[in-house]
Amino acid sequence: MSLSAKLNAGFAGAIVLSAFIGFVSYHSTATSFEQARGARDSLQVLDQLQALLATVLEAESAGRAFRLTGDETFLDACNRTVEAIPGQLTELRRLTLDSTAQRAHLNDLEPAVAAKLAQLNRSIDQRRRHGFEPAVQHQLTQEGAATQRLIRTIIHRMRSEEQRLLDERAASAERAARRALTLIPAGSTVALLMITLALLRIRHDLRERQSADRALRESEASLQSVLNAATEVSIVATDSRGIITVFNSGAERMLGYSAEEMIGKRTPEIIHLPSELEERGRQLSAPAGRPIRGFEVFVYEARQGGHDLREWTYVRKDGRHVAVSLVVTTARDANGEISGYLGIAIDITERRMVAKMKDEFISMVSHELRTPLASIRGALGLMAGGVMDKHPDKARQMMAVAVSNTERLGRLIDDILEIERLESGSVVMTPQSRPAEDLLQQAVATMRPMADNARVELRIDGTATQVYADPDRVLHTLTNLIDNAIKFSPPNSTVTVAAQRQGSEILFKVQDEGRGIPSDKLEAVFERLAQLDSSDSREKGGTGLGLPICRMIVQQHGGRIWAESGEGRGTTFFFTLPAADEIPTAPSEERKRHNAG
Repeated sequence: MSLSAKLNAGFAGAIVLSAFIGFVSYHSTATSFEQARGARDSLQVLDQLQALLATVLEAESAGRAFRLTGDETFLDACNRTVEAIPGQLTELRRLTLDSTAQRAHLNDLEPAVAAKLAQLNRSIDQRRRHGFEPAVQHQLTQEGAATQRLIRTIIHRMRSEEQRLLDERAASAERAARRALTLIPAGSTVALLMITLALLRIRHDLRERQSADRALRESEASLQSVLNAATEVSIVATDSRGIITVFNSGAERMLGYSAEEMIGKRTPEIIHLPSELEERGRQLSAPAGRPIRGFEVFVYEARQGGHDLREWTYVRKDGRHVAVSLVVTTARDANGEISGYLGIAIDITERRMVAKMKDEFISMVSHELRTPLASIRGALGLMAGGVMDKHPDKARQMMAVAVSNTERLGRLIDDILEIERLESGSVVMTPQSRPAEDLLQQAVATMRPMADNARVELRIDGTATQVYADPDRVLHTLTNLIDNAIKFSPPNSTVTVAAQRQGSEILFKVQDEGRGIPSDKLEAVFERLAQLDSSDSREKGGTGLGLPICRMIVQQHGGRIWAESGEGRGTTFFFTLPAADEIPTAPSEERKRHNAG
């Protein structure tokens, strides 16, 4: 039996026994009350019989005195006494309603009393009509004495019967009281014993239950620790209705919701992209022959057996999307019935990005390597075939193209190697305190020939401020940004480069008047091999690695880089670097020279 069943059985037995004791006690008490009420009535009957006999005798005495003296005072007393007799008989009738024997005796008593009163009235009437002598003669007759004896006899019988009833009622009340006094202690002892045994058994079961609960809690704590340790994996469990029951720390980290917000309140629908749910629901509905919607979309295939593994898009609390690989399985109870579902998801955003970068890299390398190599091979083939001797002008043009493509390949290889060195940390930054305007002047001087060739004006807007950074890497960043600005600027436009103090940082800016960048691409341009248009690489000669290199350089200086733009309104690239006077450990140039001396 289960603990609750044992508890219920023990207390049910105690309650039944207590109820029985209560019933017996009530019955005994009721019997005692009933017998006490009967005894009270018996005593009243005895008193009433005594009073009736006394009244009859008193009436007889008053009548005799009147007959002997003729004094009306005695007659009045006699009449008052006689008037009380009917009421006494009525009261006796009421008190003996529950006794057949007493009612029979009363049926004999009432005529005898009536006869006695009639005899009394006749003797009084004789005295009034005929005087003393006839009344005395009437008094001497035996009629009145016989009636008087009959009344006494009937009253004696009634008193005997009432005394018998009184004795029976007293004995019954005594038996009821004795029964109650015997049963209540015995029953209470048994009930107490049953409750004690039940409580002892419950205590034993509770100890076992507590031990089992403690082991279960330890197991759950261990499981929860494992779940929470999986910070890179989202683990979400639900009951059979789809209400979330488990939401681990990995799910909190991945989705931005807390466990308190989700457990017992939400279903996994809230973290999925609605359009994907609808599409997957349509795919499942056709073979199922019925609409598959909502939570059932996730668990439909898992219900059929096995598990369901596919890629989804999670929607974070802040609205951002996360690509995940989600496997859904069922949880079953001891009877094999589905009791809930378990979903384990891993973030595949980086994997998708790597795959995308790989595809883009292959595409870029295919174009960036094949095209220059083809022109170089063609030029070399012509040279090997002796075309140089026959058509020197054409040969010189082809050699110029080959040289240009060779430089292009060199830049690609340099960028690939540079970004790998920056990522691996093999590039050591040597920050120095330098005037920001000097760096702008050097970068513009380097890019001036390219700008003149593209008919783009370069303008400097600098302030007298010192920056603490690796000057070579800053120049690399500036020339990369200016190079991009020139490439995407129309002829006769201006590219402005500037630097200004902003709090504890120096803010650099490169602004063009080109076609601009869509707002949803402003972050993507800093990713590897990013090109707004597949034709950009062909037309502009870019490798898609310049901006990622700029970001790495700036971040390694502790700064930030970003872009602001709008289609058709030009683009402005910003990046920040530490101001020299905000770096307490940065030695000044003068101090360096002093130490060197």
